[in-house]
Amino acid sequence: MNKMQNILLGIILFAISFILVSNLEAQDASNGKVIFEKRCYYCHGLTGGGDGPVVPRLDPKPRNFQDAHFKFRTTPFNSLPTTDDLVRTITKGVPGTAMPFFSSLLSESEIRDVIAHIQTFNSRWQSEGPGKPISIGQEPAMTPDTINHGKEVFDKAKCFVCHGLEGRGNGPITNTLKNEWGFQFRARDFTKGWLFKRGNTVKDIFITITTGLNGTPMGSFADLLSDEERWHLAHFVKSLNRSQAPVTIVGGSIMVQSALIEGDIPLDPNDDNWQNLAVSTEIATGPQLMVQPRQWVPSLTSITVRSLFNKNQIAFLLEWNDRTGVQDDVFKDAVALQFPSKLKDGMKKPHFAMGGKGGSVNIWHWKSIVDEEAKKVGFQNVTEVGGGDNFVEMNAKGFKKRPTAQPDESQMLTGYAAWKNGRWQVIMVRDLLTDDAKDIQFEKNKNIPIAFASWDGANNDLGGRHNVAPWYYLLLITPESNTKFIFIGLAVIIAIGAELWFVARITRRLRPEKGFLNFEDKGY
Repeated sequence: MNKMQNILLGIILFAISFILVSNLEAQDASNGKVIFEKRCYYCHGLTGGGDGPVVPRLDPKPRNFQDAHFKFRTTPFNSLPTTDDLVRTITKGVPGTAMPFFSSLLSESEIRDVIAHIQTFNSRWQSEGPGKPISIGQEPAMTPDTINHGKEVFDKAKCFVCHGLEGRGNGPITNTLKNEWGFQFRARDFTKGWLFKRGNTVKDIFITITTGLNGTPMGSFADLLSDEERWHLAHFVKSLNRSQAPVTIVGGSIMVQSALIEGDIPLDPNDDNWQNLAVSTEIATGPQLMVQPRQWVPSLTSITVRSLFNKNQIAFLLEWNDRTGVQDDVFKDAVALQFPSKLKDGMKKPHFAMGGKGGSVNIWHWKSIVDEEAKKVGFQNVTEVGGGDNFVEMNAKGFKKRPTAQPDESQMLTGYAAWKNGRWQVIMVRDLLTDDAKDIQFEKNKNIPIAFASWDGANNDLGGRHNVAPWYYLLLITPESNTKFIFIGLAVIIAIGAELWFVARITRRLRPEKGFLNFEDKGY
């Protein structure tokens, strides 16, 4: 062949290859469309507009692929993610949202087909394509010095304005933040690392700081902070992460343990009796979905519980993160403990939603008091609040009727409450035993059912719109008495004495004159 023929052949082969690749890509997108309409449209909508049929019940809202704003990228701010970025998101899901992981439902090939279909929803994919991934570099070792330097960067970059001084997402402008759809945007609570949507490794945090989150108030710090500063800031944020408090499992059930102390029950949550308590239990709470009015969009996810008792009283320290402390005369922060009014044999319990046919329940309820002076200064109208007038004992026998407050002469519940730096601390105290038949009576070393509920005033929680946790068990633990060991010792002494007496009696019977063998006489 001459040179011209070689050129023509090359052009033909290239055209054929282009057509084949184009058809393959079209086939991928076509297959992805089938999968998308089967697996994804419920949230994202048939045309990718984030308007699927379940959207009214979701918070945060699903991604609108038509806008092509993607949060989780390794590419610069406002750029499109790489295909691998999207593969990672679809494979691993997004913690704290309705976006599940699809690693067990779809193969990687199918996931890439879905991505090919997603990339048809906005022309930016054809006109500009994905951005160039950022340079991550080598992560430095995490040390106390890098964490301390990261705290300095945190203050320098004014991260506390959104995330709060202690990283609980309670900064002074938190309640004013909006996302791309105009909905409230909640700054991340750094103490709950398991809810970091991209992931909570130091590398994940560094990438978020570097790339920002499109469609949110969280911008990129790539041009404001050096690589070293961003790594150290990531170390500081990681240091604020905590694991969910460990739980004690007894007989297959989660157990809240109450510890015996000498002296009075402390009403200061910073008292050593509370702070040195080895056992705390983190109770996961979820939305109340059983009866109207239901809670579809919860903002509180857990309550940490500690408990103490002395010879006369029992107390609970309840703690939970609340970004704003916002209250008004109707919607208030609140928390409640619930117990069966009477303990029954076996596993029988009333329904955890305020009792029912299985029996009535005794409810300990606390709600916040609006600080009018703080309200004049800013939206965070609860600062540090103490007192006991807003602690109430109630009874209920089913959710069809409102709980009934006990008469004044039966009200024995007291306590203390304070909100500071995005966290509530509420102490509830009551006598172990009372004369009221509608009260729970606390017996030592016995499993006592206990349930939890919480309300967030800033989320317009009220009545049935609240967060709940079903029955757990409470155990009042008493140290083993020394008397037990004294009786054991006496039993051992008596047993040894009895054995010696028995041996001596047998020995007297084994005398030579009775015809038994005398070892001494035989020379043994």
